[in-house]
Amino acid sequence: MSENTLCDISENILNKHKNIVINERPIPETWLKRKCKEWDPSLVLANTASVARDHLANERTFLAWLRTSLSFIGIGVAITQLFRLTDSRANDFSNIGKPLGIVFVILGIVFLLFGISRYFHSQNMMTQGQFPASRGAVVLGAILTILALLSCFIIIIIIETKN
Repeated sequence: MSENTLCDISENILNKHKNIVINERPIPETWLKRKCKEWDPSLVLANTASVARDHLANERTFLAWLRTSLSFIGIGVAITQLFRLTDSRANDFSNIGKPLGIVFVILGIVFLLFGISRYFHSQNMMTQGQFPASRGAVVLGAILTILALLSCFIIIIIIETKN
């Protein structure tokens, strides 16, 4: 009895089914598919070296900026609602909550606009074989975030010392 390896077995199966012809009728292209192809904003790039990996990383980075912006907007709404409470301590400073909440919402919008800009700029540069290293906008975003958080802590300290 001869011993068959897995390769021999799979080769025998393929040889048995070589003559089977699958009816490969072309799928008719509808007008909707044609219009989708015309208006498709996607770039079609050859997947050489790390092209796909780099573009997928660019998308993940954009989604991280989107998450950050949504977090800032949520914090802004929460701060605005927090200062609207009818507590006696909050009534003295209820007019501070709305501007502070608006600052966080604006920061969220700025981060979203930066993420969109960064995504398309990086995508354009990667199609040309380059990659832009972003330093200025990241530093500016970090400084604005630190300033917004410091203003929150200062307001909390002022409220606590007055009561």
